Amino acid sequence: MEQLRKTPEQHIEDICGVIALAQKKGIAVNIYLEDWSNGIKNSSDYVF
Repeated sequence: MEQLRKTPEQHIEDICGVIALAQKKGIAVNIYLEDWSNGIKNSSDYVF
């Protein structure tokens, strides 16, 4: 959250927008949870 300077809601909205655009263009995507272990340790609610 702090690194992106976004609320969880803003971050999720951005992710959904990028996925929707990729689908519209016929592009398959994977979501990679960078540094998941720190996210779980510091903000499990945000990760889930």
